[in-house]
Amino acid sequence: MAGGERLDYATLDARATRLAHHLVARGAGPERLVALRLPRTADMVVAILAVWKSGAGYLPLDLALPEERVRFLLDDARPALVLDEEMLRSLPDAATPAPLPAPDPDTTAYVIYTSGSTGRPKGVAVSHRSAANLLAGHREGFVADAGGGPLRVALTASFSFDTSLEGVLLMADGHLLHLVDETTRLDAAALIEYVVEHRVDFLDLTPSYLRQLLPAGLLTDPRHRPRVLMLGGEAIGPDLWRELAGHRDVAAYNFYGPTECTVDALACRIEGDDRPLVGRPLPNVRAYVLDAGLRPVPPGVGGELYLAGGQLARGYAGRPGLTAARFLADPYGAPGTRMYRTGTWPAGPPTGAWTTSGAPTTR
Repeated sequence: MAGGERLDYATLDARATRLAHHLVARGAGPERLVALRLPRTADMVVAILAVWKSGAGYLPLDLALPEERVRFLLDDARPALVLDEEMLRSLPDAATPAPLPAPDPDTTAYVIYTSGSTGRPKGVAVSHRSAANLLAGHREGFVADAGGGPLRVALTASFSFDTSLEGVLLMADGHLLHLVDETTRLDAAALIEYVVEHRVDFLDLTPSYLRQLLPAGLLTDPRHRPRVLMLGGEAIGPDLWRELAGHRDVAAYNFYGPTECTVDALACRIEGDDRPLVGRPLPNVRAYVLDAGLRPVPPGVGGELYLAGGQLARGYAGRPGLTAARFLADPYGAPGTRMYRTGTWPAGPPTGAWTTSGAPTTR
């Protein structure tokens, strides 16, 4: 559901398939990218699914990005084509007969660029297999805790951030996606009215955004309250942790994960004492705290956090040297497996759940 437009799965699939044929006819395919520069409407979700059906990966280009940033992304990623509103309007109603490729789980599903705070922005390439592992982890985690669904999911994140992927993936399990428009998602009162009107069950938020929503009644409005909150992107302070733990009718979770590990890697439910924790690895993730010699450190001793398992990204698009430096052979996994060096130095307490004081705050 987006902007009053409601699509059932059959209509969504038909529109995505039709567009996928057009994309293939224009050069989309496996190991190629399609840049998506579209407004926040149902067309964006249709386009993501169409790109996947074409075998290509998508590169999101937020309409609010400065032109200089857009030029950099296009020059660096070199997509096969750019899909924008003008191109969508120019497509004929009838789909072209270009055949669609067979699905390949190891091809790139999307490329998301990191902020580049420590240098030139890097495009992180993530495979379909890694995205499927993330969905499987959520299926075993908060979705199972909520009774298995279906959940009414509100997508408030910008498509330039990898957290937007989660709402799209949850559709694969039959959850109802609400793509919240730009005006509503940036207005706390308007967003809460949307949550109430559409009986939204699930929100994925940053702690700072949640702090704006709480005084406006997100968890106290008697008409309706969400059942599940996923928090990430920033550290959660003790006061917010304590407040959320007190809402027994809402399941709130703290998630941490770099883009290089497909959105989320560690998680825990917010409950119990007021010492914020990052949590434990998702089902398809392994986490190690190692010393400079790549040896495990004892519980409570600081070391560098490494992540491994089925959610690792393929690497940095077009940057093999940087990929080799950050994605290392995993000495504790099966032959040929890798681990990602996060550059973070947490201290793991005996419980195995790291405190936020030692963990990164980006996701």
